Amino acid sequence: MDDTLRIIVDFLLGFFYNPVFAQGLAEMPLPTEAAKATAEAGANWGKFVAAGIAVGLAGIGTGLAQARIGAAGVGAVTEKTGMLPVVLVLLVIPETIIILGFVIAIFILMR
Repeated sequence: MDDTLRIIVDFLLGFFYNPVFAQGLAEMPLPTEAAKATAEAGANWGKFVAAGIAVGLAGIGTGLAQARIGAAGVGAVTEKTGMLPVVLVLLVIPETIIILGFVIAIFILMR
């Protein structure tokens, strides 16, 4: 038997014959209850995809906006140091986009 396969088999046998694992098996729900819970969770997969898309696209948009604002802001502060507070405010504004995406994701998941 290959050494890698032997190590994997030894690990799995050691894991499954562990008394702690055996105690966990005794406390597991019945197969019908587990199947019912899995079916209920699987029926709502669209919500999770929609929430992920909402947060993901908002994050991408925020990143793109902050990259351009940050580059321009460094140039402005280099030329005139008094522009720093303005640049900081302008860098904070795109953060509201990701917060809005997160709030929309929460609304989607609460439906």
